[in-house]
Amino acid sequence: MSELSLYFVLLLSTVQAQASSGGIKAGTLVKNYNPPFPITIDGKSLGTALTIDANWRWVHTSDGSKNCYTGSSWDPTLCPDGATCAKNCLLEGVSQDQWKSTYGVNVDGKSLTLHFDVTGSNIGSRLYLLDPTMEKYQGFNLLNKEFTFTVDVSKLGCGMNGALYFVDMDLAGNNPGGAGPAYGMFIPILFNLSLFYTF
Repeated sequence: MSELSLYFVLLLSTVQAQASSGGIKAGTLVKNYNPPFPITIDGKSLGTALTIDANWRWVHTSDGSKNCYTGSSWDPTLCPDGATCAKNCLLEGVSQDQWKSTYGVNVDGKSLTLHFDVTGSNIGSRLYLLDPTMEKYQGFNLLNKEFTFTVDVSKLGCGMNGALYFVDMDLAGNNPGGAGPAYGMFIPILFNLSLFYTF
């Protein structure tokens, strides 16, 4: 994770943690879409779906569409501290079309392809797996179990990283009253699907 991304992650976490009435709320300008991505656990197919990390989403004013975060900094008038930022700003949804056109994510059944540089300004993506309710992240109990997946790295460019991570975390996203796991909050790293970068 780059220093800029880490800074953004820490600030979004601070926005949530300091807000007295809960974390940053979900926006309503773009209908949020979580593409189905079914997995099988113990022979049972689950209706899981994907979400994109809040770090990649648009954060804008709650009374309009002015960016709260531009380039590498928060707007100091909208976000002088976490609580004020959570009150003034919203975390926007990602439409079905934006998954591919903006973030370079193609989901086709149980197949997932991530494109690294989509528009010249959006680089990469980080995805998480939601449980079938889409209200929590999908948890895994891997003790004495096998986990298998197939990765095609034949088009992974030189110097590129494709990775899958498991990390212990709060499956509910720990963002009371705010945008939840369907919006990639609380910046968890549970099931990071950075598997395929193709050009």
